[in-house]
Amino acid sequence: MKLDQTFISIRQRSVAELFDLALTIVRSHWKSLLILLVLGSAPWILIDYLLLFPMMHFGLGDNSRWATSWLMMLLVVSQAQYGTSLITLYLGDAMFVGHPDWKQVALRSLRVSPLFIWLHGVLRLVFPVVALTWMLDIESPSDFGVLVGLFLPALVALGLAFRTFRPFVTEMMLLEKTPWRPKKENEISFAKRSKALHSHASSELFGRFVLSCLFAAPLAISIQSMFVQVDSLLNLSAGYEWTLASYYWIVSLWLTAGFVAIFRFLSYIDIRIRQEGWALELKMKAEGQKFAMG
Repeated sequence: MKLDQTFISIRQRSVAELFDLALTIVRSHWKSLLILLVLGSAPWILIDYLLLFPMMHFGLGDNSRWATSWLMMLLVVSQAQYGTSLITLYLGDAMFVGHPDWKQVALRSLRVSPLFIWLHGVLRLVFPVVALTWMLDIESPSDFGVLVGLFLPALVALGLAFRTFRPFVTEMMLLEKTPWRPKKENEISFAKRSKALHSHASSELFGRFVLSCLFAAPLAISIQSMFVQVDSLLNLSAGYEWTLASYYWIVSLWLTAGFVAIFRFLSYIDIRIRQEGWALELKMKAEGQKFAMG
């Protein structure tokens, strides 16, 4: 691993440049990224379909389609950072390796600590959102409407608030391997590292979060529309078969989540360059590496 030879140049970039660079990464690494996205999202897709199966087949008439689409979106938004963690792990390796083996990345993800599950699943309210969705009773329209229209969106929004101002928790855990409680004197704790990385860039992080949302919403709808158009050409009749149309929607949402994960990773790199002079740090480490090798 050569620290001074990265697959993207280490320099500050604007938000527009980060989006453009994300598209470049997709073109260059699409196969591995797609495989890892499928592996990371598959358990959540299975859980979501088990939760929403009664609505899809025994719903409240035509309104159930909109309710199911809304719930799918809320669930994917809640689960997105958890489900795309493999992409983050892959991109961290790709920075210095070029095209890492996706199989090795997937195997490394099996060693994720319980702390990762706690931070991403509990503190970011992914598991509570799933639990509340499981409690939905479609046979009670009044209770159903309150949960779907008020409590569930509020819970997802609260989880998003944590992710907005502390977005790089995944990168800190998987790439930096920041310890929760340092055992050595020269190590920094997870809480202090998070504060140092995020606090001084809070306004920048909020702006990037808003822009990513504004970009993600039309992107998901566009991908969904593309699937429907292809479906129309192939005469698969998704417009009449709701279960088939729902597959298109959830796939569109997860593809969008994967792209947003790439943008978040690039934002993480950009923030480190701006705050910590990461480019200079890499050059110094590279020189130290060369010196150690003689």
